[in-house]
Amino acid sequence: MNELLTISDVASLCQVQPELIQAHFEAGHLSGVNIGIKPNEDIWRFHNEDINRFYNVLRDDNKVAAKLKPTIQTKIDLPAIVRLNIKPDAAAGVDPKAFCFNKGVAGMGWPVPNTPSDWDNYRQLAAAEYPSGSWTPVIILHDIPVGGAIWTRSGYSSETTFWVGLVTGSWKYLDDSDAKAADIVNVRPVVWYKVGGYQDVPDAIAKAFAPSVIAQIRNQEAIEFTEVLAHQLVSQGVWKIT
Repeated sequence: MNELLTISDVASLCQVQPELIQAHFEAGHLSGVNIGIKPNEDIWRFHNEDINRFYNVLRDDNKVAAKLKPTIQTKIDLPAIVRLNIKPDAAAGVDPKAFCFNKGVAGMGWPVPNTPSDWDNYRQLAAAEYPSGSWTPVIILHDIPVGGAIWTRSGYSSETTFWVGLVTGSWKYLDDSDAKAADIVNVRPVVWYKVGGYQDVPDAIAKAFAPSVIAQIRNQEAIEFTEVLAHQLVSQGVWKIT
């Protein structure tokens, strides 16, 4: 990155508020170049090298350092990134999204009459129970590689909250009463992280939530954001990728 960056650019890369970057700059923690050409005209810009040195100064402050790691675009290559709308036919008074967050799973409905013995058995039962093929989103959920990421969201309108989960295990079928009430029976174990509202994710993530239940995210901006965030979460000890 050779172009000169503004305070806002640095804040965006660091995923913090511009006021925080301004405060560190005024305190002398972040150096830059003044490109103003008129007397007493201060127009400060920053090289990527300036930002890297800034991060090194703060590397002992774990909280700030974790936020600043995206500055140098350190990221983790993820085998898959998908988005999931959690909206099954839950029983009255049951919140399927809360069920997923509390249980540490990403899941959906499409129950079958008998508890399947394995994945192949589930496929047979589901094909008979849903001859129209409506159950095929379960196949996408099943096929996500361990170590992949799943985006979902809770709330509505201005109260929308985005979550990202690391897939840590293989497909399971839950047949207990709580899972049935939530209509969350086909699941993958995940470690969820609450990212925040619309202001905390790029438009590419927000716009990924089409009406379909589940789909792979292919937008490059969304992929890069997720992989940088993944590195941050691993560095913080929130996620563990082996």
